[in-house]
Amino acid sequence: MPIITISRGSYSHGKKVAESVAGKLGYECVSREAILESSHQFITPAMESFKAAHNSHSSTDTYAYAKEKYRAYVRKMLIECFHKDNVVYHGFEGQFFVQEISHVLKVRVIADMDIRVAEEMSRKGITALQARKSLEKDDAAHHRWSHYIYGRDNADPSLYDMVIPLHAMDVDDAAEIICRAVKRPCFQPTSTSQNAMRMLWLAARVQVSLMEDIPFVKVDVENKELVITIKGNWTDGKKMMTRISQMMNEEKESVGIKVRLIGH
Repeated sequence: MPIITISRGSYSHGKKVAESVAGKLGYECVSREAILESSHQFITPAMESFKAAHNSHSSTDTYAYAKEKYRAYVRKMLIECFHKDNVVYHGFEGQFFVQEISHVLKVRVIADMDIRVAEEMSRKGITALQARKSLEKDDAAHHRWSHYIYGRDNADPSLYDMVIPLHAMDVDDAAEIICRAVKRPCFQPTSTSQNAMRMLWLAARVQVSLMEDIPFVKVDVENKELVITIKGNWTDGKKMMTRISQMMNEEKESVGIKVRLIGH
């Protein structure tokens, strides 16, 4: 079945739309917060090390490793969520990892600033000016974070199949539009799209498994192969290939593997 990822310009509105869509389709509704909380023993240290490296102006290598470690863990958790199918995910970051997967409907839900201000005032008991400044600060932080980690603005409409502004409709209207869209033939899983998701899942798992021993390693999917790129003077290729082979055997997977070594 198709998968839906909803990036929210407003937390409560995005959550309500996601819950409504999940209820209508009988899908599981999963939030970014729930995924990070369930994986806090991995994600929190990675996030903290990245923030520390960035804030302390650490060396380029330290910063790059901390950023890649965070990306790797988040990718693994999100792809494992998507790999189950029948999922509505709402939150930041999901769209960055599944751009090439055709059976994932990528949606951005945005709410008018005045609506968000009123909601923030009610939730926090603050003035309209305070609420607006708080929201603008949060929005700017999200934009900076997406640029830092992914090199893209999370508000870029080209990342999404649909962008839905809620000022012209209510939550149920938005949910109905999404439910109709995801039933279209173009968003139905195919053997090609399912295999592409499987390969992403394998790549994410392999990278996280290798990162503790090989800091500067990336695992991507190219031409239906796992491409493992290692930066630095790392020479124990036999040990690495044995480890990867064991992982593939455990999953009963047979995939092509290519290794690239890049010097500093």
